[in-house]
Amino acid sequence: MIKIHHLVNDNFKAVVTLPRFMGKDYGRTLEIPFQVTECRRRRKSSLIYALEQQKPITVQVFRREHKKDQWYIHLTTYVEEIPTTTSFDNGCIGVDFNRNSVEWAYIMRDGNIKDQGKIPFKWQGFSTGQRQVMMRNLVVKLTDLACDYQCPIAIESLDFSKKKASMSGASKVYNSMLSNLSTGMFREALTSRCHRYGIGLHLVNPAFTSVIGMIKFMSRYGLNSGTAAAMTIARRAMGHSERPPVCLVRPEDRARHPWTTWNRVARFLLNNKIRRSQLFDWMK
Repeated sequence: MIKIHHLVNDNFKAVVTLPRFMGKDYGRTLEIPFQVTECRRRRKSSLIYALEQQKPITVQVFRREHKKDQWYIHLTTYVEEIPTTTSFDNGCIGVDFNRNSVEWAYIMRDGNIKDQGKIPFKWQGFSTGQRQVMMRNLVVKLTDLACDYQCPIAIESLDFSKKKASMSGASKVYNSMLSNLSTGMFREALTSRCHRYGIGLHLVNPAFTSVIGMIKFMSRYGLNSGTAAAMTIARRAMGHSERPPVCLVRPEDRARHPWTTWNRVARFLLNNKIRRSQLFDWMK
């Protein structure tokens, strides 16, 4: 039998009730002191919560021979429901997937971009387990940014099976990436970590995010197409306007939803095979 006690600050102890045959050499109980420091994973506060609320705690004490015979104590218990602490008042981080990288853009409450970044990744030549580790590392970087800015994260609510079907000309590596994402690997990892740290996660409609980003924001802010799409995603999550430039709006579109115009623009770009780089000067 093992009981956990909180002493003071970061100090705890595990009191192990020993079998009778060991009592002569070691006494009736054995005390194992250990420390648990607070971090973003809230280990210390979760353990104190479990002790105060008398939640069951599973304890494992073991020795690892390959680590110089050091002893370890592993605790498993219920954790307190973590409230969402992020707010759109602090802005939003939009995230956009691309072929070999993930672009992100931090948008302030007024809709202007304040920071941006690119997280490269490579899928070819790695096992499923290695890809899962890389995905978790990618998610850690995104959630760390959200913790720093105290803002939620927004991603597209994509049906990856449909997106994969539309990427007939994409490489096998990209299709492999989409196959993995279609299993929910990224979304599950991001949802789990956001829930663990009280970060709001918002799924937005993916309609025309790339087109809107390239037309409205790419040249204005000097962004690449992925970061411009991430900016659109964050702005959509916060409810900002997506009105197209006046020169693109036909008279019959004025009483319709802005997506009517964006749909026509998207079809024009596709039918005329206009490259994304050309949209830095789209007025031509």
